[in-house]
Amino acid sequence: MVNKIIEKVIKVAKTSRVYHSQGPRTTKQQDDYIVDHTVIMYLIDPDGNFHDYYGQNRKAEEIANIIDNINLI
Repeated sequence: MVNKIIEKVIKVAKTSRVYHSQGPRTTKQQDDYIVDHTVIMYLIDPDGNFHDYYGQNRKAEEIANIIDNINLI
């Protein structure tokens, strides 16, 4: 199940040209690392349709209103 979700996330990232990369290790622990990624948030519905994107300055309330208006929930 988890592998399927990871595969879907990778596929969407590639088709949307979203940048992501495992960054440098922050400690000597093998499972502790930074993820370098795009700062844009993308609104994609469960069918994979792109609706909008948001930068860091967009407020959560604004995004919630947009989602309500396009009936994704």
